[in-house]
Amino acid sequence: MKSSLCVVVLALFLEVIKSKKLIAVSPFDPMVRCPLNTVGKDSTFTGLDLEMFKKVAEAMKWTDNDWDFACVEWNQMLNDILTTNKYYAGTGGISILYDRIQSGYVFSIPTLSTGVSIVDNESLNPWLFLDLFEPRLGILLLVTPLVCSFLFFIFEQRKEPYEEYLWHSYASLFFVNTVPLHRTSSRIVQVALWFLMLILISTYTANMTAVTSVNEILNGINSPDDLNQKKVITYEGYNILLYPYGAKPLTQPGEEDIVISKISSYLSEDVAAAYVLDDPQAQIAVWMDCHLTTKGRQFETVNYGVMFSNKTDKAEINKMNAAIEEVSSKLSADVRIKTYIESHPDWYPRCERSVNPDKDKIGVENVKGLWIILGIAIGVSIVLFLITKIPGYHQKVRFLITKGIFKDWSDDAEEKKFGDDLIEDNLKNVVKRVFDDLQETVDSRLNIMEQRIDRFYELLLRDEMLNGGGDNNSNDNIQSEKEKAKTEVKPMEIGKAAGLLTKKKQ
Repeated sequence: MKSSLCVVVLALFLEVIKSKKLIAVSPFDPMVRCPLNTVGKDSTFTGLDLEMFKKVAEAMKWTDNDWDFACVEWNQMLNDILTTNKYYAGTGGISILYDRIQSGYVFSIPTLSTGVSIVDNESLNPWLFLDLFEPRLGILLLVTPLVCSFLFFIFEQRKEPYEEYLWHSYASLFFVNTVPLHRTSSRIVQVALWFLMLILISTYTANMTAVTSVNEILNGINSPDDLNQKKVITYEGYNILLYPYGAKPLTQPGEEDIVISKISSYLSEDVAAAYVLDDPQAQIAVWMDCHLTTKGRQFETVNYGVMFSNKTDKAEINKMNAAIEEVSSKLSADVRIKTYIESHPDWYPRCERSVNPDKDKIGVENVKGLWIILGIAIGVSIVLFLITKIPGYHQKVRFLITKGIFKDWSDDAEEKKFGDDLIEDNLKNVVKRVFDDLQETVDSRLNIMEQRIDRFYELLLRDEMLNGGGDNNSNDNIQSEKEKAKTEVKPMEIGKAAGLLTKKKQ
């Protein structure tokens, strides 16, 4: 009796199972996530396409007793749908491809219209030159010249307005001087600031060169046309899409399927220049790894659909098409993908730069020694500045010099001047030199004038003698006038004398 009852129960169970529509699926993240060789539709069966199909089943008024998912291997699914009646249909990231249609498969309208995208190392953005600095380092670079300008203003005893020293400090970031610094304390701070900027600029230049060279020049992929003669990891079914671009398709080494978590490592090891993936997978890769980015997004269109055998009733297919159209019209593909990814943070953790800091950035920890050097220089400068304020400091230094204690100094060390004193002394030397040149010119001109006066009076004396009117008294008068002219001669008097001689000749 009991054995007969068991047989009846088993027969009823088999009949129930047989009456259910089995929808074949195969693991393909993020379209399908399921445990292999299991049947059901609980929370372990999830994914973009599976969530979509659950809504389609509801639109078709299917109950839980009407259908189930069957998670199987990919090749087994393709074979069984075409050659057996084991499965009602197949779904889950199944691309609608021409060769599959030629093989005898029939597809519904697209459950998801997407495409294939290029996944590559992170591309450079227009503000990369700022991204190479940590925010804390940028703040330090703005504050440091402000502190130095205040020190310059104090050390230089306020010889210039504070604004001049402030401008000078920020110009010093580019090795430009706008205000002369005369005090030793100021000059020590200035040299320390220059050294700090020299190291920072050298480090920044090296990092910028490394980033731009490796990511853009050596790789140089910005569109599908750049895939020519480059190795690209993709699915075998997409090889035909890449051949027109001259790419060299590869499969991910040692893997039957592409593992998203390993994309970054394979790209950094130069196994391939890029990946070409279904766009949902590409978006997940970029979401989980901040070093990756998509380029030439959806450069080839790919549609996913529900796959049937060519023996399936067309009325059933049309009924499902109507349900798919009703469900897919409510949300766009991008919104569905983003919503699904964000709703499963345990599976798809979003990368954060605070968790995974960019190794190319210049951090404060790497260069904080520069500020230690600057701090030491400021400390030494303050000590020197305070020493110079000691009463009698300059007299004591001059005493030590004159007593010969600093014998290594030059002999004229006592006379050496600095700063404003040096400028004043130089101006005095220039003025003295100008006056000496002027005196020499005047003396030369006077000598020439004296020679001409002698010549003038000789002619005058000769004229008197030729006219017979000359006597001793007149000669004496001429000689006395001559001596007087040498001491008191003026240009106007010479002119008058020349006029008198002319009148006398007439």
